[in-house]
Formats: sequence, C-alpha cells, structure tokens
Amino acid sequence: MAAQETNQRMSIVAIIAIGIIVVGGILTALGRAGLSGSGLVLDPEHTRKDVEPWSRLSGGILADTLDEAKIDLSGQPDLPFDKRLRRLEQLRKDGLVTEAEYAVTLARIIKDA
Repeated sequence: MAAQETNQRMSIVAIIAIGIIVVGGILTALGRAGLSGSGLVLDPEHTRKDVEPWSRLSGGILADTLDEAKIDLSGQPDLPFDKRLRRLEQLRKDGLVTEAEYAVTLARIIKDA
C-alpha cells in the first residue's frame, strides 16, 4: 500500500514537472520574440500615429467623449450678445478686468456673435 501511494505521488510530481516545462517553453519563446514579437506595442509615438486619423475627425476623440458625456468645458454660459456685452462692461466699471482684458474679451464676443 505504501508503494502504491509513493507511485501516485511520483506521478503527480511528474505531471506538475511536465506542466512547468511546457510553461517555461512558452515563456522562453515569448522572451525570444520580445514584447513586440508577441503583438504588444509599447511605443507611445507609434500609438499616436495609429489614432491620429480619428483625432483629426470633427473635434477629436476628447471632444467626442465630452459631447457624449454632455460635459461643457467652455465655461461661458449661453447668454445673448447684449447681456454678454453688459456683463463685460460692468466688470470693467467695477475694476475686475483691465483695459487690455476688456479689449480682448470684447473682440472675442464680437467675433463669436
């Protein structure tokens, strides 16, 4: 009976050893091929070139994602033209914007109108 248990244990050990040899062979083959040989590319420049056509599409990937999530990062409320001008003028009168900031923002409001 002891001899039979010993034979079973040796069989189990042999099967485990064969499994380790097979896994080692697979890892060795991957090591020889390198990560790029296995299909994995870790070069960020290469990745940018791959996604470049999609990022040029109407607003790019980030804009599409923000639109899908209904996130507005413009920070400007959709106010009518006259209300935006009045608010800007009030900010200038209150001294919260400089003359240079006022001129730049005024030009942007007029351009966007």
